Amino acid sequence: MKSIGIIKKLSAIILTVTLMFCMFSLCGCIDRANDYTESEHIQRVTNLAKKRYIQENTPYSDLHVYPLYNKNDKLEYFLIEMEPYGYDYIKLHDNDFGHSLYTRNASNNWPWARYVVEIGSWAYLKDDNGIIRDFKDRRWTELDENNDPIIYKCSHFKAADIQDERRYLLDVEQGNEYGYMPAIKRNGRYLNLLSMDYMDYNYSVDTKKWPIAGIGSFEPTHLLDL
Repeated sequence: MKSIGIIKKLSAIILTVTLMFCMFSLCGCIDRANDYTESEHIQRVTNLAKKRYIQENTPYSDLHVYPLYNKNDKLEYFLIEMEPYGYDYIKLHDNDFGHSLYTRNASNNWPWARYVVEIGSWAYLKDDNGIIRDFKDRRWTELDENNDPIIYKCSHFKAADIQDERRYLLDVEQGNEYGYMPAIKRNGRYLNLLSMDYMDYNYSVDTKKWPIAGIGSFEPTHLLDL
């Protein structure tokens, strides 16, 4: 009986040591965001983006990657600006456990138009397939000669001709609506690049107040790995 007890204890010790070894080995294989500098992240995102987007069967001839900062002035996203048109927003995760460090957003980055929030109004937009999409509580602010909204197929930053200023992607919760606002900061205030209006930004507000971009979630899954 004593020998059986000793065997059980030895088995438990061996199992514990084995599990600890596996955990340490796994941790050693995990990439972490703080293992890389900002310039290294930009190069890694550039390399991955070119593998994905610069193909013979895609319309893109080149791309450029820019860092995007959150409300705490911390690097959290990247903008991929394609040539001659197109863009994508990428989220940087703390580590790549079960997914990539870099996640694409879940939307197709629809062509977009400038607007302001106007509660009770409806705005309409015809897409490239001729399908009319409707949007509640918004009013287009840039119209062409046919009174249709001017459509952009580049990023909000390129449309605003942003050059050397720090780029932001601000998350916001407005009532029951969650989204992101591309922005820059001038004289201590954020300029919303959808409306081109300055705003006194707060993460959470009770009702719709600011226009948000059509950016989907950044769910950390292999399906959305860059």
